[in-house]
Amino acid sequence: MNFTAKLRSFEATDKTDVVLVVEDEKFHVEKKFLAEKSEFFRGLLLGSCKESRQSEVAINGFDPSDFRKFLEILHEERILTDENVGMILEMNDHFASDSVARSCFVFILNSANIKVLAESEKITNFMVSF
Repeated sequence: MNFTAKLRSFEATDKTDVVLVVEDEKFHVEKKFLAEKSEFFRGLLLGSCKESRQSEVAINGFDPSDFRKFLEILHEERILTDENVGMILEMNDHFASDSVARSCFVFILNSANIKVLAESEKITNFMVSF
């Protein structure tokens, strides 16, 4: 599987009700879904800010490709990797999603366990050959 591929189109559908604009890329999304998954989006899209009444909302300070990956993780459509987990965690500091934080934590914990098991097997093999 090519992990750099776009897994979700984020094109307009009958379910999307807001467009998030990151630099020049547009992401058609559902307010309710994002609000359920992220404190940041709950406040931005359903709160009393002016953005909650806009059909297009600018999201500044993020690379569109990274933002797409974050949204795909949020939608549980992209797999975390050693290469993207750090970036996803950094973005989650801003977007505050418990589900993304939990997914990253589980990924890191499982990665650590696999590394420990691999090292344990190396040590066992060394001891047996000694």
